Amino acid sequence: MEKKEQKSGVKWKILAGGILLAVSCGIYFFAEPQTDFSNREPEIRIEEDVTLSEVPVIPEEPVLLVVDVGGAVIFPGVLELPEGSRVYEAVDAAGGLTEDADIRNINLAAPIHDGEKIYIPTKEEAEQMMLTGGGTITGKVNINTANSAALQTLNGVGPATAAAIIEYRTENGPFGKAEDLMNVNGIGKKTFENLKDHIRVSCLRSTEKLLV
Repeated sequence: MEKKEQKSGVKWKILAGGILLAVSCGIYFFAEPQTDFSNREPEIRIEEDVTLSEVPVIPEEPVLLVVDVGGAVIFPGVLELPEGSRVYEAVDAAGGLTEDADIRNINLAAPIHDGEKIYIPTKEEAEQMMLTGGGTITGKVNINTANSAALQTLNGVGPATAAAIIEYRTENGPFGKAEDLMNVNGIGKKTFENLKDHIRVSCLRSTEKLLV
């Protein structure tokens, strides 16, 4: 009888201890401040795209210059060359020099320009130009290289007009075509009509200055 009472007392003590422990845990849980997750912004993770799409590069079309290569070359004529080309490349595109070409006064390294006339004289023509002051070949005066005396051999061109021609090409560069002569003060359409059969336009790309 005494043993049963001892066992019963132990059970009650264990039960009471469990209840006390549960109550303590409940008080601690409800007393501890809870974190409010309602106002927290969601975390956004941005992953870098490690595979970048390659944009194809479309090559630009080259700018072409149109030049007229004449004189002592194998295939004289109008040619198209890429922008930035030099006189020697224009000569090569025309088939190269002939055996009687004279390039002593030709600057082969000079850059070319759109619409330009490049003329390579023969040895005979070069000698004639030296004898006539750099202006005439086979009876025609090169208005880009002729000095005042050579220009005055033209009918209707006196000292004042010759000086105006030289001044124009000094300030504006070589004449691109014969018709540009009408841009010179004192030379109108009528005067040009009288001159056009006696003049020619060639840019010799000389390393020397134009004769004056």
